[in-house]
Amino acid sequence: MDMFADTIKAFEKGASHIAAAAAIKNIEFWEGKLAKVDVDGVKSVVRDLGALKKDLASEKPDTAHVKSIMSRLHDETLKVGSNVKGPESDGIKKVAACLSKS
Repeated sequence: MDMFADTIKAFEKGASHIAAAAAIKNIEFWEGKLAKVDVDGVKSVVRDLGALKKDLASEKPDTAHVKSIMSRLHDETLKVGSNVKGPESDGIKKVAACLSKS
């Protein structure tokens, strides 16, 4: 499985069209993957993924807060993509590009 494909595909439809449960499942997948990564910036991404998951799981998510987190995740993901070497770097940068459009 291409670890980036599902995330990119979901974002191509637009972040507002992703069901909260599906977004949370995707976030949990990334939290698990990133827990094993030792690259500058990953801890910030994991922290913000947790905050995003918490917001999405609430009865009435704070749209402004979600947008703020998504913006930070874009910046943090670009940083991580620059710090990662190998083919994963391109996938990370594509995810960051999707975050900038959401």
